[in-house]
Amino acid sequence: MPDKQEFQYPEPPVAAPERPVAAPEPAVAAQEPREIALPVSQERLFLPWLAALASQRVPYRVDYSGDRKVLLIPIAAAERARSELELYAKNTAAWRRAPVLDSPAARPFLSDAGFFTALFFSFSLLRFHLWVENAPADWRSSGVWDGALIRGGQCWRCLTALTLHADYAHLLNNMFWGGALLALVASEFGAGWGGLLMLAAGILGNALNAGLLPQAQHQALGASTMVFALLGILSSTATLALWQQRQQGRGVFRIVHLWLPVLAGCGMLSLYGSAPGTDLGGHLNGFLAGLLLGFLARKLPPGCFARAWQWSAGVLALLALSLAWVLARRYGQSGG
Repeated sequence: MPDKQEFQYPEPPVAAPERPVAAPEPAVAAQEPREIALPVSQERLFLPWLAALASQRVPYRVDYSGDRKVLLIPIAAAERARSELELYAKNTAAWRRAPVLDSPAARPFLSDAGFFTALFFSFSLLRFHLWVENAPADWRSSGVWDGALIRGGQCWRCLTALTLHADYAHLLNNMFWGGALLALVASEFGAGWGGLLMLAAGILGNALNAGLLPQAQHQALGASTMVFALLGILSSTATLALWQQRQQGRGVFRIVHLWLPVLAGCGMLSLYGSAPGTDLGGHLNGFLAGLLLGFLARKLPPGCFARAWQWSAGVLALLALSLAWVLARRYGQSGG
């Protein structure tokens, strides 16, 4: 009998462990940018750019990239925005640049330097007058203006006479008007140049007075020639400024307007410079000298009004004044 064989049921197949299936990532549709970015290269351009875009109703919004501002412009308005900003850059490039501070045209109406220069001028006139009044020697005869002596070679009298005064009324009048006008001239040209121009115009006025009036036998003293020279400097300076800013136009009023500062100066000369007992020739020639030097000073390049040149001009004025009085004290007595 055949041997029995034990029947074995086959083992059920073991299913392999299922691998975890990752969730499918959502497909990202490629989208075109809806805005363009315009970085603001300079902080000073930010507000003008906004104004230029807003004036043409170009939409924008502001974003920041670090510490820089960025304008985001819709694609549809990008070309308009670019055109407006290019037009703004073109127009502003044609604007006149602001004058530099060293230029006379840029100076304030009354500066600190002008104010203190006027104080120094008035104090110096007063202090020197007190010295002359109490000095043992006769300083007036050494430095008074005398046409014959000046034509004879004593040219220093053109300068020394500017520092002498007959009495306190004469002195105070020149201190007030001279200080006020010098403050304006020094504010326009600087302290050093203002003092040098005042002195040079006063000297030239006295020299013209001696040369144009050979028959004059009188003597004169006082800073009034220098005061009217300051008036001439201001008149020519203001007139040149009007001519440089003039616009198109014709007619009598237009011509009068351009020459108004000079006409005003002539009016003040006739009102205050022709009183009885005054040296009308000295006042007139001082005014003319101021007109000339004021015109020449306005033609100087702006670099000439830098601080180093201001100091040089001021020192030169003081040296000229000192030298004139040294010559007056050494040689003036023999001529007088």
